[in-house]
Amino acid sequence: MRKYLVFIIMFLLALPVIGQERAGNIYGKVVDDTGESLPGVTVTLTGSLTAPVSTVSGVNGVFRFLSLPPGSDYNLTAKLEGFNTKTETGIYIKVGINVSLTLTLGMGELTEEITVTARVPVIDLNFFQHVVISVAPLHPCTINRITSPIGSLS
Repeated sequence: MRKYLVFIIMFLLALPVIGQERAGNIYGKVVDDTGESLPGVTVTLTGSLTAPVSTVSGVNGVFRFLSLPPGSDYNLTAKLEGFNTKTETGIYIKVGINVSLTLTLGMGELTEEITVTARVPVIDLNFFQHVVISVAPLHPCTINRITSPIGSLS
């Protein structure tokens, strides 16, 4: 019984320590102009207290950065091909607080360009070729035909 009592007292004394987390979190969602979720967006977090960290938004456009040191100099950049890049600056992280953000990416301009270069072939419209076929060489090649059915029997 005494072992259980000591265990319960130790557990109750440890509960305040659980709340002493010294970091904050950023949760967010990336959407387009119409409010639809954007999956596959590269989200990069930069700050003076951490190295740049990148993640890719999930199927529902959700991203998260966990266990960030508190501070106010965090910048968040979201990039996706075909959309404008969105940057949030001066994000403030407090100890034990979850910062929730919604990043809206506008449609970007299509800047693809295709250039086709080719030479036009020179066509001579005055050139023509003609061939005259004479019947004379064909006469010696004719084969005598038997046209009656009786003549074909031997």
